[in-house]
Amino acid sequence: MSSTNGQPTALHYDLARRIVEHARLSDLAAGSHLREAELARRFRVSRSPVRAALRLLASLHIVEHEPNQGVFLARDGRDLDPDLLDDPDVPDQELYRRIVHDRLSGTLPDTVSAAGMGERYDAGRSVLARLLNRMAVEGLIERLPGHRWRFSPALTSPEVYDASYRFRMIVEPAAFLEPSFLTDRAEFDELKAAHLRLVGGEVARVSYSYLYQLDAAFHEAVGRWSRNEFVLRAIQQHNRLRRLTEYEYYADRDRMLASCREHLAILEAVEAGQSVTAAELMRQHIDTSWRLMPRFPSGESGG
Repeated sequence: MSSTNGQPTALHYDLARRIVEHARLSDLAAGSHLREAELARRFRVSRSPVRAALRLLASLHIVEHEPNQGVFLARDGRDLDPDLLDDPDVPDQELYRRIVHDRLSGTLPDTVSAAGMGERYDAGRSVLARLLNRMAVEGLIERLPGHRWRFSPALTSPEVYDASYRFRMIVEPAAFLEPSFLTDRAEFDELKAAHLRLVGGEVARVSYSYLYQLDAAFHEAVGRWSRNEFVLRAIQQHNRLRRLTEYEYYADRDRMLASCREHLAILEAVEAGQSVTAAELMRQHIDTSWRLMPRFPSGESGG
């Protein structure tokens, strides 16, 4: 998705930062092949914004494009600094937060118009289009015909939210107890390494998006390892529902650090073959997250 003048958009900066974070936390070596299709799957976007993000990274000499071969990392991942990719549209962030707040507080309906949003937030057309497109890439909203947009399903009341967490405490611990449970070794090692780097100090530097993606990847991996399609689908559905609801949660880096340690304890129990322990640790992890989660907005706009 490109801007009208061909310049990188806030979406491209966000995706480029996530690619850099992936390279750093996965400790990719210089020369590693960065495949568009693989990155698109990892970040759940189409290949077009990945291509634009890689062009941005090439302009900063972080990656190199080799004709007829692909895109390769120009430097070791551990040497990359995601601060090179600070979002150029920081003022948009406050409007983004207001929209999320108003959606969760019930003051924004399921379906909105671009014109109505512009009037409500006193935002220019280009700023609003940029934000709505960003939210679409992140899976929070979808475009409808006639300049209208529909918010994705979300946990928009305390009652539904609490029921969701109670459901998660039933389903996710049970994944470890499935007779078919079996980890994918490569995925397990990648998840463990990423969590160890966050615990080692990186948690203070990575973006909200990266923290959400890793958190979702951890929980969905457990569902996949259960080899039970119904368990996996339930976890994937709840990951989609809680993204909008828990947006602010990922700003609490102390909680994110604790959460990473809880994930690591679960992985260590799995590695030791202690399924019952892993299940109980998962139940405790979900219960702790539920208790510490900020409460819902009360209804007034934050801006």
